[in-house]
Amino acid sequence: MGGSGACEGSCIICLNEDPPGPIQSGCACRGDAGLAHVECRAEAASHRTTSTKDWTTWWECGTCKQRFTGAMATGLAEAWWSRVMHLPEENEERLGAASNLGDALKEQGKHAEAETIRQEIFAVYLRLVGFEHPHTLGSAANLAMALSELGKYDEAEASTTRLRQVRRG
Repeated sequence: MGGSGACEGSCIICLNEDPPGPIQSGCACRGDAGLAHVECRAEAASHRTTSTKDWTTWWECGTCKQRFTGAMATGLAEAWWSRVMHLPEENEERLGAASNLGDALKEQGKHAEAETIRQEIFAVYLRLVGFEHPHTLGSAANLAMALSELGKYDEAEASTTRLRQVRRG
């Protein structure tokens, strides 16, 4: 593997080795079966999303069904976000893309950026469906984790306490 993260081999989608070369998807596929250009995977994900409304293709390998990791996960998250960021903030796909980007940023150790996205997602769900809705509760848990990773323990604890109260009902 070279310094750019490129592997020797061809992209399983376009079959080219063109620079920047294909990278390992970070999933369970190994060898040439796991090599692809981020742009090729993003284009394939876009087509699948449009025709089936199946968004898992943005974060999960269609072959081995494992989550993408590393540069592939980040590249796909950024590509998906750039395709939907212009949509209204209440749009379901936009919220999914934002959540996926938050996950990718967290995995990169970019906790402040992940927190910002998590705050925005939580605020939208809170406004749209209220605190007790599963989407809001999930986004609150993600936000609490982001706050904790930044050392904002008081804020994280307040969020976690509220989550516990709702779950006890």
